[in-house]
Amino acid sequence: MNRISFLQRVSLDDTSYLKRAFALLAIWLLVGAVISFPRVTHPAFGFQGDLPLHYHITRAFARSFDEGDLAPRWAGLLDGGKGNAWFTFYPPLAYLFSAAMMKLLGVDVLTSLRIVSFLIFLIAQASAYLFARALFNRRYSLIASLFYAALPAFPLVGLKVGLFLNAFALSLAPLAMLGAHELLIGERRARGLIIFALGASGIILSHVITTYLCGIAIALMTLIYLPKVGWRGAARLAGAGLLALALTAFFLVPQLIEMKWAQVDQQVARHDYRNYLLFAKPLDECPPMKKSELTYPTQPCQPTRSKETAARSKAPVAKPIKAEKRRVITSIGKVSRSKTGLYEQSANAAPLSVCRFRRSQLIASAKQKNPNADVCPPARHSTRNGMNERARSNDIG
Repeated sequence: MNRISFLQRVSLDDTSYLKRAFALLAIWLLVGAVISFPRVTHPAFGFQGDLPLHYHITRAFARSFDEGDLAPRWAGLLDGGKGNAWFTFYPPLAYLFSAAMMKLLGVDVLTSLRIVSFLIFLIAQASAYLFARALFNRRYSLIASLFYAALPAFPLVGLKVGLFLNAFALSLAPLAMLGAHELLIGERRARGLIIFALGASGIILSHVITTYLCGIAIALMTLIYLPKVGWRGAARLAGAGLLALALTAFFLVPQLIEMKWAQVDQQVARHDYRNYLLFAKPLDECPPMKKSELTYPTQPCQPTRSKETAARSKAPVAKPIKAEKRRVITSIGKVSRSKTGLYEQSANAAPLSVCRFRRSQLIASAKQKNPNADVCPPARHSTRNGMNERARSNDIG
């Protein structure tokens, strides 16, 4: 059976619903596996892009999830065990999916990120197909779903750069667009209300910037549909938007209350469009730097130290190592050597595991001196009520 006949069988109207659903699922699984398999199975998965950050955040969320807090606002494992209110300002839905995978399948943090990264492509294709079905026939809808996940932008965001939350929110964006379409048209109001409320709520609880972008897209859709549907369609969509805000109030209200205690303006200032290279002035248009701007103050900013104290605190000079002819693969939780990998290192260079070996020697020496000594205490975990010293199986993910 060639590819054209297979697509025709999937898209024919006389095919039973169950067969068509299985055929679509098989195609989406195949496309998702082809795109994500090289990345999620690579030994260095978890090292690229923002995935190291998401690894530790997922680990903190899973810890709170194990303690019975299904919607945590406090990340107790961050900041060296001191904790902070990370989940008050950071959307938690993608981390909830990862923690659920850990709980249901009994996998570690990194494996849960692999599974959810693959499921993102499956959800994206299914939601794109449903949205396209409102506009095209089954064949063109299938093609649209494949293009949505296979075009370079989506794999770049979800796999290459490691924008885990952004990819998760983009996989739900077609559902919000579908709900907005049906509410504006007014043919399936109840179905459109449910789809839009769940889709928009999922985007809000997944990624902030994607929420803004989807809001702009839905606003433009409303302006395009307005001459045809009138203000009643826009009113239905506005009511559905209020319902989505009500469903996400448990996340938005504490954020608005505690925002005055956080320095949000610093984050906004860093993302000023004038700070980016695209809008930067050419060097020949920049004013010359004054000589006074290059001079340092005569008074030291810190208390002076004696020469003996400075000599004792001076770090030893490390001998430079030439990096060539050996490849080393690094990933979260392990360091291994292989013929293929990301980094090159010379054959006579010290191995990356020398620090771990030195730590093992220190632990063995301390055990010989005092067999009952606790030389490797468990990681501390803070809560809003104080420090929690109990050891858990997932302290080290």
